[in-house]
Amino acid sequence: MRVLSLVVMLTIPACSNEPSGSVENENFRWDLDLRTFKTTGVENKLTGEYCSLGPGEELALYLDTSVARIELGPWKRTVTSKFAGFGSTPPERDPGYEKRYFSLEVDDADWEPSPVVLADRSRHVWGRTRFQLPDAAGRTVHIVLGGHGLNDADWMRVYLNGTEIGTRVESGFWREPRVFRLASGDEAYDLLNFGGDNLLVLQLKGMNAGGERLRRLKNLDSRNRQQLPQPIGYQSNFDQFVTIGEPMRKVNFSNGRGGSGEAMTNPTPC
Repeated sequence: MRVLSLVVMLTIPACSNEPSGSVENENFRWDLDLRTFKTTGVENKLTGEYCSLGPGEELALYLDTSVARIELGPWKRTVTSKFAGFGSTPPERDPGYEKRYFSLEVDDADWEPSPVVLADRSRHVWGRTRFQLPDAAGRTVHIVLGGHGLNDADWMRVYLNGTEIGTRVESGFWREPRVFRLASGDEAYDLLNFGGDNLLVLQLKGMNAGGERLRRLKNLDSRNRQQLPQPIGYQSNFDQFVTIGEPMRKVNFSNGRGGSGEAMTNPTPC
């Protein structure tokens, strides 16, 4: 059994009434604001880098405020053509697009069943699923897609009942799901079949979030050991759904930007 030892050092600045301190081990040091018990910064002793965290939120709750929520899946998935690098092959030249995989008439019986639709690093991927909407015409509908962690798609085009309703383009290593909002009066809103069956189709391309995260991790490996002290797993967000009404409401506590209990809709990353 390995025992992790911590050395705690508390200091009170001469020109401040706010006590500060730090908690550290051989690899990291965490600077603290002891009055609020917030972490204000982290030093990586292996690389000498310091990250200031600032006065951001410490606790946030996401509350389901929708009238109805419909989970998406299972899906039907198929992989089509390869492409020579992200952006070099227009999605319209993909055989799946030429065969109109987004249309209502396509027979997907031979496609691979899957709980979610994950992208591929070098090939175009298509996914199809159907969902039932309650009889709630007039209410705003939200479709929440993407944000699959290391397996997230760099590019996604979304079709509803045979018609394109939007795209999602992402880069970097930290990504949030995309919320497609369909409100009464919008052109895409008329595509919804309330009280009946609806078809959702995704065209996906590229999957570079994992590579970007691994490059960031290697920058922290100053000893070039290329190993972790224990096995770890990467979680993916497989929570894809449709809501009638606002999908969620975010409540912040002690966020340092206007007091505690601040409520926010359409949440953004911390």
